[in-house]
Amino acid sequence: MITEIEPVIIKIKKLFALSTSSNENEAQSALLKAQELLAKYKLSMRDVNGHTMPSKDVSKKFTDITFKKATWKGLLASLIADNFSVYVYYYTRGSNRVVFYGLKEDTETAAEVFEYAVEFITGKVRQLRQRYYRLGQSAKGLENDYAQGFIVGLKQKFDQQKRENQEWALVLVKPQIVIDSYQEFEKSFKRSVDVGQKFLGHSSAWQRGVEDGRNFVMIAGRLGK
Repeated sequence: MITEIEPVIIKIKKLFALSTSSNENEAQSALLKAQELLAKYKLSMRDVNGHTMPSKDVSKKFTDITFKKATWKGLLASLIADNFSVYVYYYTRGSNRVVFYGLKEDTETAAEVFEYAVEFITGKVRQLRQRYYRLGQSAKGLENDYAQGFIVGLKQKFDQQKRENQEWALVLVKPQIVIDSYQEFEKSFKRSVDVGQKFLGHSSAWQRGVEDGRNFVMIAGRLGK
C-alpha cells in the first residue's frame, strides 16, 4: 500500500541522485530542493532511507582532522556544527582533533561534510601556492587567508539558505536531548582552544575563498549515500 508520503520520499531520493551531478548548478539546485522537501514534510534521512524513527543515541564522532596552528579548521568545524544540529569540541593530545557531538547520524554527516570541505580547501590552496611560486610571490599565510574567506562565503551560503527556507532553519535546531547531554559533558573540559584568526594580507586569496565558499557543493552532506 502506497502512503501519501511515499511519492515525496521518491522525489527526494531522485533529487539527491541529481545532487551528485558533475554540473555544479544542477547539483546545488537539486540538493537545496531536497533539503526544502525534508523540512516541509518534517522528514529525516532515516525516513528517506526506509526507517521510521531517527536515532536518539547521543554520540561522539572523532574526525581525522587535527590542527595546531591551522586554527581555521576549528572555525570551519564550528560553522558546520551550527548548521548540522551538533556541537563540536577539540580532543587535545599534542594537537587538537576535531570531534562532533550529537545524534549519531548528525555527527556522521557533519564529519563527512567537514572532512570534505577541508580536503577542498587544502586542494585549492595547493593550486594557489603553485601560482604564487611561479610569479615569485610569497605564499606565507596564504592558506590562512583563503580558508578565512571560504568560511565567510560558506556562512553566507548557509544564511541565505535559511532566509529562503525558514522551515529548514527549524530543522537545524539541536534536539533537547543533545543540548542537555552536552551541557553535562562540557563540565569535564579542562581548558578551551583558541581558534581566533588574523588576516595576513592575501586579499585576492581571501576573495577567492569567499567565492568558493558561496559556491561550495556539499556533495557529501545529507545525501544518505
